[in-house]
Amino acid sequence: MEDLFARLERTLNPELPSLTESQQQLLQELSIDENQPGTILRNFQTLIDLLQPNGVEVSSVNNLLPLKVLSELNSQLSHPIETKLKRPVQKSYPYINGLYLLSRSSGIAQIRSQGKKQILVLDAATLKSWSNLNLTERYFNLLEAWLI
Repeated sequence: MEDLFARLERTLNPELPSLTESQQQLLQELSIDENQPGTILRNFQTLIDLLQPNGVEVSSVNNLLPLKVLSELNSQLSHPIETKLKRPVQKSYPYINGLYLLSRSSGIAQIRSQGKKQILVLDAATLKSWSNLNLTERYFNLLEAWLI
């Protein structure tokens, strides 16, 4: 019976391939901060700051960010998108849409009902855990949330 469990575990958790010396060296030399590799950490923090302390009311149908918040948030991002649309929606800003999806999939942001309103708020426990991570851990946490 133990042999069956051991085989099942090996099947479910196959060993990861070993890294080559050059891959190990690349990882050791990699520097992760708010602006590299990419500005995802800085932009994600901008979204977190926007949602503090009381969150933002979202649309009742799709729970998307409201128009009034989109242009303000876009202007604060590291690479704002210039749009000539009269009434841009969240999908008109792919960076914002990606940050929104990451915040929801990572569990940092959640939709809560307050009467008839839907509010996008930060989950206090998840935010506290996030705050305790260093920049490298934050980067890979977002990468994991994106991949899964």
